[in-house]
Formats: sequence, structure tokens, C-alpha cells
Amino acid sequence: MGIRPANVFRLGIKELYSLRVDPILLVMIVYVFTFAVYSQATGAKTEVEHVTVGIVDEDDTELSRRIAGAVLEPYFRPAVPIAADQIDPTMNSGRFVFVLEIPPKFEADVLAGRRPRVQIDVDATALSQAGVGAGYIQNIIAQEVLGYLQRREGSALSPIGTAVEKSSTVAAG
Repeated sequence: MGIRPANVFRLGIKELYSLRVDPILLVMIVYVFTFAVYSQATGAKTEVEHVTVGIVDEDDTELSRRIAGAVLEPYFRPAVPIAADQIDPTMNSGRFVFVLEIPPKFEADVLAGRRPRVQIDVDATALSQAGVGAGYIQNIIAQEVLGYLQRREGSALSPIGTAVEKSSTVAAG
């Protein structure tokens, strides 16, 4: 069963006529085959690179310092210590894409097997980096805690949980 060229031509003309009555589809076609291709070809960022991170270390122990020290280049800039009341202002101003909040007694809770949570605040306006970067940070925290416990006790269980909080507020200015 062969396709006749006349049928293909008539179907093509029919589709072109349908674009006249569907301007949204026409705009999407133009976008996909022009701007979307151009933006990817000229370097639209989809990976995490040199992202700013703040850290609220309310524990100030070897483990919390170890976590802060593991946030490294090339994915992140070194973590900057900040106070808890500075989280919202610094994220709203765009200073940080991520803020880690390590609670008080974190190391003691880890050692006691209570599975404490480290909160990761994420500036969701940095959309392409928010999801991937949060995953990287979760892995860094888990690896550092496991490494700390294995060095200290030989345990291989994951003793912590992480909570990711996305914020989409943008400062006017």
C-alpha cells in the first residue's frame, strides 16, 4: 500500500490552513524552532555551577562544620555562615540560592539515632538550578553524615532526613 504524493500534498495544505485558525500553535511552532534552539545552543544554564549557599549552623559541632566544608566548587561557592533571622532577607535579595539550616543538637541527635532534619531553603526563582542543586546538597549532607558515623561508629544506616523548602519570592528593585 503506497502513499500517493497527491494525498500527502493535500494533507500538508490542510495542516497549513489549520494553523490560520490556531495562532497559539503557530506561536509555539515558531518558538520551538527558533528561540528554544537558539537559547540552548548559546548556553542557557541547566546545570548547577558556582551557586551561592548560606548556612545557619545552630549546632556548631564537628559534624555541622564538616557539612559546611563539603559544599565546594565547582557546583557551589563555599557556604557563608548567616544568622537565622537573615534567611528570608538574603534569599529575597538574591544573595543565596540555597540556605542550609542545621538545628541545635544535630550531632547529638545523629549519634543517638534520632534522625534529625536539616532544612534546605531553596530560591525557586532559580528554577533550573533549584531542583538539581537541592539534590546535590542532600547527597552532600548524607555522605558527610554517613562518613562521620562510619569513622566514629562503623554504622551504615542513614540517620538523618532532609526537608526542601522552595521559595518563589523576588525582591522588588
